[in-house]
Amino acid sequence: SRSGFSFLLHSKIQGIFISFQTGVSSRSDPLRMPETCMAWNFQLPTAEHYSLEDRVGLERLRNELRGAKEVAIDTETTGLNIWKDIPLFWSLAWDNRRILMPASTLEYFTDELQDTDKTWLLANAKFDKHMLANRGIHLRGTLYDTQVMHALLYEEESHRLKDMARSIL
Repeated sequence: SRSGFSFLLHSKIQGIFISFQTGVSSRSDPLRMPETCMAWNFQLPTAEHYSLEDRVGLERLRNELRGAKEVAIDTETTGLNIWKDIPLFWSLAWDNRRILMPASTLEYFTDELQDTDKTWLLANAKFDKHMLANRGIHLRGTLYDTQVMHALLYEEESHRLKDMARSIL
């Protein structure tokens, strides 16, 4: 349904817009839109950033991720070649959480990423699965690809994430 697709696209976009924000914030910050992104008809939670140096934060994040049933995931990569490029950063979004981490943290989340009970929301799942596999991570569980869903529902429209967001959200 269109409302179900909107939910999936909204969840995915939460993860995508992490790259438009800078700075680290706490979860207690109010929901706000990044000043540099387009005005959509929803608000995004402030992005959280974690690195390998924050072992306590990563462990707390792993525990929360284990309890999340539906999670949007995205990779930011060195390029578009699925055979040789690798992720530089990756992002997760669920509930009111938006997380950005360097690719060096991926291996820390192997068990959570291979949870067969989890539902993953992606835009261009085939690409992101290749990028994760290039780092030795094999995403398991149920996958929903917003680009494939959009192509099936609106075959005559552009399936670029930005264009989908403009027409759906």
